[in-house]
Amino acid sequence: MPPFEWHLKFALQMAEMAERESSRNAWVACHAVLRAFEEVIDAYCASEDLHFHDDYPIKAWEKRTQWLSSKTCLLDEWNRIQKLCASANQSDTAQMLNILKGRLAKMTARTEGF
Repeated sequence: MPPFEWHLKFALQMAEMAERESSRNAWVACHAVLRAFEEVIDAYCASEDLHFHDDYPIKAWEKRTQWLSSKTCLLDEWNRIQKLCASANQSDTAQMLNILKGRLAKMTARTEGF
């Protein structure tokens, strides 16, 4: 399976977990959304033949952040999700899920680009 598809598949699985947990445990749902969006970022990076999994986590996030800084729309979504995660209540979790689902819908509709 190509790396883009692998990351997308994992993001979809994490989104399903977040959806299931959203009414039971907002903290678990928030973590799942954050993890899913990380996979979204990695999927887009993989489509540009960039891979960060061989790096130590801190170095990998430095590289992701550098790459993400040129992708305004994706960066705005990531920042919004992080801000909503701070409170981790059900309303904010629902907003996080909506942002994630919107991005995943775009990714599944077309396999590259923004």
